[in-house]
Amino acid sequence: AVKAITEQACAVYDIEPLVSVQADPTACDWKRQSAYVNAVEVTEVQIQSSHKDSCAPRQYQFFSFDVTVENSHDNLVVEVERLDESRNGDSPNALTLYLYTPSMGIPSDYATDFYSERGFAGVWSISFSSHDLTNGTYHLAVRCHDVSDVQFSITVLLIASTLEIGHRSHGELCPGNWIYHTITIANATSLLGTRQPDVGESTISNSTSYRVQIWRHSGDFFVLTQHRRPPLKFVPPYRTLHETAYDVEFGMCDLEVGTHYVGLIGGDRCAVYDIQVYPLELGTFCEELQHVGTAADSASAEELLPEHFKYGSVNEGSTDDYVLRVSPEQAHDNLIVEVTDLTDNTVRKSLLVQVFENDIPSERHSERRGETSSDGIFSVTVPSPDFRSGLWYIT
Repeated sequence: AVKAITEQACAVYDIEPLVSVQADPTACDWKRQSAYVNAVEVTEVQIQSSHKDSCAPRQYQFFSFDVTVENSHDNLVVEVERLDESRNGDSPNALTLYLYTPSMGIPSDYATDFYSERGFAGVWSISFSSHDLTNGTYHLAVRCHDVSDVQFSITVLLIASTLEIGHRSHGELCPGNWIYHTITIANATSLLGTRQPDVGESTISNSTSYRVQIWRHSGDFFVLTQHRRPPLKFVPPYRTLHETAYDVEFGMCDLEVGTHYVGLIGGDRCAVYDIQVYPLELGTFCEELQHVGTAADSASAEELLPEHFKYGSVNEGSTDDYVLRVSPEQAHDNLIVEVTDLTDNTVRKSLLVQVFENDIPSERHSERRGETSSDGIFSVTVPSPDFRSGLWYIT
């Protein structure tokens, strides 16, 4: 696997496999390099509470918190909110939030794959879904970039994953966050399994279909479902909750023994929501989550050819759509889409490039996106394990 680590410019490289023949195969002692842990001052923060702090330009502040074994099945959301008067101004890059898992410690170079370098309405956020969270001590680092000190608050939230009948669960998520809620069927007739029901709680006998309702209180996010495994990719069918959509209801139908998932993905703004699950009696109509449809522009998209330039132009607020036809032979490759801003524009966010598989959803939101340029080039990559034959749309 090759991952770009430079933040300054696009890179060009060659790669070649080399074979080393040794008389003793056990003599190979290649090991993954482990980072040293820095002796830095660390402030412990409490889960489900906020801690106020500040940092000077180019200064790091370090924090830690513990996730117990009992809480390791929950979702983790870490939010850093800027508190000074410029929080809603033009400073989305005022600081960077880093997260280090229990197995990492704090590396000597402070590098990690888990970071948030752009704030949304003054909030920087990192999440771990219940599928990825483990117990242990996590570390956080906040680095300030502004020319003056930045005041901020840091909040660590654990959001329960398991949905209980008759209980309305509360949650939060920010742009790009993944949150999972689960319905576990312990046997063929009851969500409760062998556990005795609490006072006022339904035993849901003879029901393996359920109705899920989600209420959006603020922000926007997307909803996906998957039986017996978590949804890992942002692909249809899904629904959107935004300014004009306050709630959504759907069924989880004919569930087998095992764990079934409702996945939430943060949209453009941090969101607050409630979710609840209800049993459906036998014979009651049950309908799974339905997709909201695709954009009409999919049919009129202009065709692209691999390895060929295509020139175009867009006005402010408008969109151009293109389609790439991928054969089964090409599906084993990696896809790289590059869009070059040919104007004299020095704004790194002059364009938004998105890649969709199969169709363009009406929300026009994709995780495969390039919204910041490097030397005027916006780039989106689809690695070979995710690249499939069919139609791919570039907007």
